[in-house]
Amino acid sequence: MRWWTAIGVAAVVLAAPAVAQTQMPAVVTFKSGADAVTPAGRASLDAFAKRYKPGNPVTISGHATLTESRAAIKADGGTKAEQEQSAPSYAVGLSQRRAAIVRGYLAGRGIPNGVMTTQAFGATRPADPTGKPDTKGRVEVTEGPTSGW
Repeated sequence: MRWWTAIGVAAVVLAAPAVAQTQMPAVVTFKSGADAVTPAGRASLDAFAKRYKPGNPVTISGHATLTESRAAIKADGGTKAEQEQSAPSYAVGLSQRRAAIVRGYLAGRGIPNGVMTTQAFGATRPADPTGKPDTKGRVEVTEGPTSGW
């Protein structure tokens, strides 16, 4: 006999129901080191905004690569040591800028700011949801109760 049944305590495990994302994530790629949305990125975000179901939460996840971060630091005159030391924090900052720009773009397409959350992963998640390696950096936009990757 287990100790919790001996003292008359019932154990209850509550599990949240599995809820799928409302739609496939929109993946927007960027030119290396850049935070401007490309024409292809705008088309992807426009399609996402058209499919958006009002009231659903939206998560905007920014990503950047260490390679593009090192290149940007080098372009600013940084030494090899500075590139290696500063690249991870630079990648997070670039990820934040990319996510903020995408958020502004989607707000301009009618998605309320109050339902959108941004997050920045820098180079910590080097592959997109399909498993494709990240070579230039990206922003993923997901919708629904389980949004976020």
